[in-house]
Amino acid sequence: MSDSSTALAMDTSQVGPPCFLVCAHCSTRLAHTSQIVSRAYRGHAGKAALFTTVKNVVLDPPSILLMDSGAYTIQEFICKTCEAYLGWKFYRAHDGPERWKEGHFVLELDLVREENGSDAQEGDRLQSPLDRIDEEANPPTQKRSPSEPPTPPPKGARQGRRSVLVTSKRSHIPRRLELDEYDDAGPFWKPR
Repeated sequence: MSDSSTALAMDTSQVGPPCFLVCAHCSTRLAHTSQIVSRAYRGHAGKAALFTTVKNVVLDPPSILLMDSGAYTIQEFICKTCEAYLGWKFYRAHDGPERWKEGHFVLELDLVREENGSDAQEGDRLQSPLDRIDEEANPPTQKRSPSEPPTPPPKGARQGRRSVLVTSKRSHIPRRLELDEYDDAGPFWKPR
């Protein structure tokens, strides 16, 4: 087994039972922890994770984002119920080796929490995914209290400032697209 496949296997391993990730503001179900591809991401609000699918979100129009790993066309998304900013979707990767990310979602872990898989009641809520990932890396010294509200995204992440929208004048992009079910359309880019 190669080093890269070993690293991927370690990224997808879980601690504890699989759970749903829900919006921290309104408890709308967004994703399942079994769909985590990688936890090695950072978002506007802190730690983030890459997921294969996320539902119950509304996608913004595509925009260009420059990262350390290359240039990407992304779509930021918000919760369908409360319209809280949650993360972004890789719409297109402009570098060949990064095209595997197309169609995947980056969910900011400070803006969601885990909930038990059954019809969860208030008492069934588990610790936040950020706390669980921190415990894997370092033993806890001081935990954030469960009653403490999650930190809001930094200014500019969702307060009206937009990334540059690059489109042709002929193409019409819908203002927002709702994802109620899993998107099985595949990646945007197709090889020639």
